[in-house]
Amino acid sequence: MKKQCLAVFAAVVTFGCVSAFGKSVIVVAHRGDAQAFLSDVLAPDDIVGGRDGWISPAKYKNFSVVYLGGTVKKMPPTDGWAGTTNLVAVRTYLEEGGVIVMSGLAAHFLLKGEPAAADIIGFPSVTRFGGIKGLKLEGSGEVRDWCCDPEVLVPTKLLPGTKVLARFVSSASTNTAVAAIERKIGKGTLYWVQPPYCKLKSRYERAKTPLTIDGPAGEHILTVEGRNLEDFAKFYRNLVKSSPDVSIVKKEEGWALEPLGPEGTIVLDGTFKNKPAFRPRPARKDSFLLVGDGTKVCVVAPAGDAGAAQLADEIAWHLSEMTGEKIAVVDKVPGAGPAIVLAHDDTMAHERMTIRRDGRVVTLRGEGAGLSHAATYFLEALGCRYVWPGKG
Repeated sequence: MKKQCLAVFAAVVTFGCVSAFGKSVIVVAHRGDAQAFLSDVLAPDDIVGGRDGWISPAKYKNFSVVYLGGTVKKMPPTDGWAGTTNLVAVRTYLEEGGVIVMSGLAAHFLLKGEPAAADIIGFPSVTRFGGIKGLKLEGSGEVRDWCCDPEVLVPTKLLPGTKVLARFVSSASTNTAVAAIERKIGKGTLYWVQPPYCKLKSRYERAKTPLTIDGPAGEHILTVEGRNLEDFAKFYRNLVKSSPDVSIVKKEEGWALEPLGPEGTIVLDGTFKNKPAFRPRPARKDSFLLVGDGTKVCVVAPAGDAGAAQLADEIAWHLSEMTGEKIAVVDKVPGAGPAIVLAHDDTMAHERMTIRRDGRVVTLRGEGAGLSHAATYFLEALGCRYVWPGKG
């Protein structure tokens, strides 16, 4: 008989416990714009936000900040801010303390649908401005590389009460144009920023520009471009945080243990209720060659099975990378192999899979995600590993 003392505790995990007050930010934009805004502008400061399609101005009151990106150009002609009802809802939202942040062509398309919206946006129309080399924040002499297009649409004139936050600088002359504005309406504010954040991020992604480099201790150090992108995200983030009602997740860090009661005892007699049965490991069959000495495996996906065909392409590509040989994908087993066959099997439970060998043919079967699991397991069994993202 073995006697043990058992102290019962409750692990109170305070790290990750969150609380949020205020209202969330709604992001109305195309997918790339929305994802970049949520992940790079809102997430670093734990600002609560979500994405939606075009919403009626009557629903703005449910959010602390409304971000309007380029998606407004795809809105139905009956939506937008057209009509007295919508304009009144937008103005009321701002007067009561709401914040609207719009970028790119959002203002242009809203004005096309409702010219009277100029009194809210702060300018009545736009014109083209080209030869851009950057922009300057008001009161700063530094030219910032926050631009992606050589020519953009900018306000023709500003209505009284509209404050300029930044101006474009032309490389061809000393001309400038408005790049960002602030318009106070009641307790709230409308901001318009011509360059969308997502465009600068996409520019670096297309050019495969590194945003960080590894320091001597393995830390990530921002490159000039990385710092530039981060500064642009902070610019947008500060506009969002100008709302006093924005909802920010507060995390309480740390761990703590709290006893549930006095220490108790537990007695174990060392016996098993269900004793495990240890069976001998099955003997492995002799291996066979997949690639080399004139032998080259093929990957087989039945005709008409798009899912199996996609996985077959992945296996063939990885085998090609591992061996240096071009691996073919076919729809029938050639002779006696060697071959790797993929097939869905709807008689199996969802996500279950089997890998069976018959001579020089290995068959991977599964249903749902099961076939994908089988392909991954098979490649890992051959030594395929991803030790770090990207090429290594």
